[in-house]
Amino acid sequence: MEIEKLIIDGIREEKGLRYSVRINDRRVMLSLTLFVYLVRLAAGRVGLPGVPSDGGWVWKGDISPVLHRARNIQRLNDAVRSQMDADRRFYLVENNLRCSYRLKVRPDLVELNDDLRDFCDSYEVRQVFEEVE
Repeated sequence: MEIEKLIIDGIREEKGLRYSVRINDRRVMLSLTLFVYLVRLAAGRVGLPGVPSDGGWVWKGDISPVLHRARNIQRLNDAVRSQMDADRRFYLVENNLRCSYRLKVRPDLVELNDDLRDFCDSYEVRQVFEEVE
């Protein structure tokens, strides 16, 4: 399966704490933790100033300061795969084996909703839009 468009809109479910992204016009709902990971990886992929990256590769400490990052990356891949009915070889996030991760989507196919600048549920999401001083 090839990703033609990744839109991170962040629409929250009316009940519960799940947030929306659209992949190839299909809605995928993620927990807040996985949503934050995806936003930070997308920001690194498109080169937003709040997340340092090297060609879209984001160091694990810039994704999240807590442990279990690899497990959460796997959970993100699993959640997307299951909701997209993709085969088990599909990965949204890849690893360079040097403690960095990157979305397997071309930067021009990634769109972050500007309303995320005021995302009240997580400072880590708002932070990706801030200028680094």
